[in-house]
Formats: sequence, structure tokens, C-alpha cells
Amino acid sequence: MKNVICLIIILLCVIAYKNYIRNYKLYFEKIKTTKTTEQDCRRLAQKFNEGAKNIQNFFLPQTTIKFRKKNISVRLNCVVAFEKEKRFRLIVENFLKIKELDLGSNSSVFWYWSKQMRPSNLCFSSHENINKANLKAEFDPTWMMECMNLKEIDEKKCLFSQNTITQKLNNGSMIIVFDSNEKKIKSKFLYDAYGFLVANVEYNEYVDGFPRIINLNWLREDTSIQFDLHEAVLNAKIPDNYWKMPNTYPQINIGE
Repeated sequence: MKNVICLIIILLCVIAYKNYIRNYKLYFEKIKTTKTTEQDCRRLAQKFNEGAKNIQNFFLPQTTIKFRKKNISVRLNCVVAFEKEKRFRLIVENFLKIKELDLGSNSSVFWYWSKQMRPSNLCFSSHENINKANLKAEFDPTWMMECMNLKEIDEKKCLFSQNTITQKLNNGSMIIVFDSNEKKIKSKFLYDAYGFLVANVEYNEYVDGFPRIINLNWLREDTSIQFDLHEAVLNAKIPDNYWKMPNTYPQINIGE
């Protein structure tokens, strides 16, 4: 019995090591094409912030996403909206118009609900207690809002190097990679407090300073989502009901 347990532990260590090497290669594969200096990175960050100040929100009441979970890939309908600083809403439906996911945030609380969850409760918490919520990466509203690429870079929390910008977070760090040719953010990498890569996001097809294709990847969960935001309206008047937490499901405060 002890030999079996030891063998299982060894196999888990091998799998973890392979994932680490894959993540390590992924990161350096992304940054090797950048040839900016530290001063260039600072200027790129400042230019990005200047553009981000001009965009307060975006709204897309109808679009589709490509969702992949391991070997299963599907297209789903969704509504997506974001407004600085903490307002976000993603409602996903299947082709039968049945809700599959509701992920949202307003100035005081965030929430998530998934049809696949058992029991089918809506989980919520105040932003102040987010570290107590023990969130899975794909339900983390802070990272989802960061991925929308409209938040300004806080230079006071950043370390500028030759190729990248490293920003300190409450429970880890984020590395920002710029495309030195297009002078735009190409990707971001999220690391946990132990230095392991948790998730990354890639940006493509910028229009008016806003990326219209956003690819999110959660490595541990082997999950990805691709947003097509070509029809998104910038600086739109978004109805207030999008920032209200739904009350149609049993609720659990996960931040208590």
C-alpha cells in the first residue's frame, strides 16, 4: 500500500513538473520577440495609460465566445460589459437560450453562478473580502476585469525591465508584454504567490486602441475563452441593471 501511495506521489510530482516546464516555455516564447529597453517599456506604459483614460467602458449586448474545456470546444452566446473601475458583467447562454454562466461585479460586491455547479448557488462576496473567498482562477473578477485591457498601469507598483513590466498584486504578480512594433500590449501573465503561472491573456486586432480579439487561458483548469469584440461600443450608456446582482438563485457569501 505504501508503495502505491509513493508511486502516486511521484506521478503527481512528474505531472506538476511538466506543467511548470510548459508554462515556463510559454512565458519565454511570448517575451522573446520583444526588444524594448527599460525606458521604452516606461514610455509604452505611459502611452497605454493615455489611451486607456479615454475609454471608460465598453458594451456588447450580443456576441459569441469560443469556450474550451480540455478536449471539448463549443460556441456560446453571451453579453459582456465593463465599466471602470469595478463594474463587469458576463452572461453566457447556450444555443437554446438557457443561461450557463453569470459572472458580475459592481462597486461593492462580485458574484458568480454556473449551471454546472452543484448545488446551484450564486456565490458572492464584497471586494474587501476577495482574499477570503478562495476563488478558482476562472471566477476571479479582478483578473477578468484586468483582461479587458482598459485599466491603467500603476507605475508605482511596477518593475520595468528590458522586455517586460512586472506588476505586484495582492496575492501574486502579473507580467505585461508589449509588442515593440505595434506599441501595444500583446499579452499578460498571471502568477500566484508561489511564482507559478496561473493564467494568461492575449490581445489581437486592435481598433481605436482597443483589442477586438481577446484570448483567455487558465492553465491549471485547461480552459480557454475567446472573445470577439469587434461590435463592442466604447464609452456607451450601459443600463444600470447590468450592475445588479441577480436574486433568482440561493445565495452564499463566500467572503465571510
